[in-house]
Amino acid sequence: MHLTILNESDYRARNLKYKEDIAYITKHSKWILKSIGIWPSVLKDVSKFLPKIVFGLCNFVLFFAIIPCILYIVIEENNTMIRFKLFGLLSFSLVALIKYWTLLYRKSRIKNCVEQIWIDWKQIGTFIDEYNRTIKPVIYPTYNGLFNVQRSPIYEFVYILHCMCGYVMHSVTAGACGLTALFATHACGQIDIVIARLNDLIHGKYTKEKIKY
Repeated sequence: MHLTILNESDYRARNLKYKEDIAYITKHSKWILKSIGIWPSVLKDVSKFLPKIVFGLCNFVLFFAIIPCILYIVIEENNTMIRFKLFGLLSFSLVALIKYWTLLYRKSRIKNCVEQIWIDWKQIGTFIDEYNRTIKPVIYPTYNGLFNVQRSPIYEFVYILHCMCGYVMHSVTAGACGLTALFATHACGQIDIVIARLNDLIHGKYTKEKIKY
């Protein structure tokens, strides 16, 4: 079975609540990126100049922190160890600045991706095959000889079970990694205790203090 790609003229809003869905899935990214002038602006007139103002303000505060920091490290600070520590802060700030400029440079691509998200959410939940039949996607391919997964409520039931299956599999992976980290850190702590006791056994500091008391 082959799925056909629809042209833009063939798009029909099958998801009637796609605007609410898009607002829900993009709200966090929109809040963050809009605050730094990266989120694509769909407003016109005066509002379209706001991202430029935000961009200028963000660059100002970044340079306001980075440039004096560079001057302090190069000219004022004489301690080598403190310089090395400040280089970490400075490198993080410079990388953040580069990433910000990269996002700004790719702003038109980001806008295209956001527009594609709108199109996809209008069409979410359905595809059209070569026989012009509506096909509902499933997470895992299902053999049609067992049951017709496209029929409702079978589709909803299968979809929920697939989601539960994914939760179990990812929980196993996350749980195994968590246990590995827990046991490794505990083992490291026990090793430190053994090393401390061996050092005390060699130097006899703890034993001598215990005998005094």
